[in-house]
Parts: sequence; C-alpha cells; structure tokens
Amino acid sequence: MHNFIRPLYHERVVKVHPGRLDVVTGHAHFGVEYQAIVFKPYKNEVLPTEVSLVTEQGFWCQAGPLEIFVGIDGIPKDYIFNPTDKLYSSEDEDKLICKGSRCRIRILGMTVDADKFVGDNYSCKSYP
Repeated sequence: MHNFIRPLYHERVVKVHPGRLDVVTGHAHFGVEYQAIVFKPYKNEVLPTEVSLVTEQGFWCQAGPLEIFVGIDGIPKDYIFNPTDKLYSSEDEDKLICKGSRCRIRILGMTVDADKFVGDNYSCKSYP
C-alpha cells in the first residue's frame, strides 16, 4: 500500500518553517505544518458506499472521493443480474444492489495514480 493521503478539507496552517534556497534551481523550499481532514483508505478496510452505476460486469460505487468498481467476482454468488431493472438481487429477492443503494465493501487491493486512488480488487459482502 502506498503512503497516499487525499486531503478533503484544509483547516489551517499551523506553522511555516524558515525556507532554504536551492542554489542550483533557485527554488525556495519551506516546511509547512497544517491540520487537515484526510481520507486514507487501507487494505482490508471495510467502507460504506453508495452504488452509482450497475452493469452486467459489476457495479460502481462511491466512498467519499474514492470511486470503486466491484467486479462480478466480488459480488456474492447468490446475486443474479436483472438487465431489465439494471440491478443485482439475491435469490430470495430480499436484498438488492441498485443505483442509490448502500453497500459495504472490503478493499482487497489498491494502487495509486498520480492524483487518485485506483481499485484493483474489492469485495461486496455482508460485513458486520
């Protein structure tokens, strides 16, 4: 897992340390301490999400700034895709995965692009 933190909200600058000048580039470097509310997902973390799109290959959901694709392998085997209503339903039709529904997913693997999280593998099950 990469050490990547996504700031959600910048609260305030606590302290700016004296700067130093890089004689080769001419750039000034300052150490800055600040407080911020951040989002840092971890491997095996269970996140509450909201489903935004359902397809035959799986579904997309959102957890804060993180867009997540849960593939067909991450959906429980007793769920069946209904192409007419664009949803997954359990065999007894007691539970549904459709646009707007809430789902808890476990992060099984993740990589980090230049400016965003990219999910490798997610699992959607009934987590306590």
